[in-house]
Amino acid sequence: MAYQRYDWAMALFISASLTDWFDGAIARTFNQQTKLGAYLDPVADKIMMVALYGHFTFMGIIPCALTILVIGRDLAIVITVLMIKMHPRLGTIRISPHWVSKANTALQLFYLLIVFLHLVHENRIPSSTLPAVGTMVAITTVFSAAIYLHQVTRLRKQS
Repeated sequence: MAYQRYDWAMALFISASLTDWFDGAIARTFNQQTKLGAYLDPVADKIMMVALYGHFTFMGIIPCALTILVIGRDLAIVITVLMIKMHPRLGTIRISPHWVSKANTALQLFYLLIVFLHLVHENRIPSSTLPAVGTMVAITTVFSAAIYLHQVTRLRKQS
């Protein structure tokens, strides 16, 4: 990306996304999940998202407010999970991802793909596509954060 080879960067992004998905599917199918993998996989995902959203925001393609929303939600979730893990009574409780959160992650990745396509195909993507998908990302990000907040509030009342 530093050399503006967005065709190669897009291929690497697609490869990383697909191999991440296949790795998770294989681990679940053959019951090969590990505690280390359960921590490292989401961390690697977040690093990629932060790097790409940050880079495209710096380029002026992704609105700063959307990047702050996406990264802020992820940061809030990570901090919340760490706090739950450190709480003696809640440390064993697991907050499972809601379908809205899974849809949000898929939309965030799709949005990045649209940005790559916009760059690789020299602005041939319809001008309304980026704002429309960005709006969907923003809406699902807010709903996903609200669902996590609701789950954590319920946990707090139980303890």
